[in-house]
Amino acid sequence: MKKALASETVVRKEINPASGQVLLAGITQQRKVAKPLKKSSKVRTSQPARIYKPGNSTGRRPSVSTVRSHEFIVTKYDRTALRIKPLMGSEVVANLKQGSKLIVLEREVSWYKVKVHLTGKVGYIHRYMVNRF
Repeated sequence: MKKALASETVVRKEINPASGQVLLAGITQQRKVAKPLKKSSKVRTSQPARIYKPGNSTGRRPSVSTVRSHEFIVTKYDRTALRIKPLMGSEVVANLKQGSKLIVLEREVSWYKVKVHLTGKVGYIHRYMVNRF
């Protein structure tokens, strides 16, 4: 558990019970005490969170981007794997012939989610395996 250092001052007051006047007031001790931080305390920064915009220097990109309607791509190689997930080790849905026409549904960093034009099968294909129109 993290602790914050805070200074604690002890003030001594003596009050006359009859009149209610302060007879003596003074600082008796001043010491530094470690107090635990509250779990609900939030770290505040002077700058708001950055939102990705093209040309922004954050280096982050959205994982999925929008695609123009009816964007087509074609496979470069024979027996190109159409996969269930955008991972090289994922299960293969179909092996496509060279020149197979695909409709792009979504675009991720290195993968396209596509629909095969002739069969209607949906899956992922790596961007190096295709040519764009």
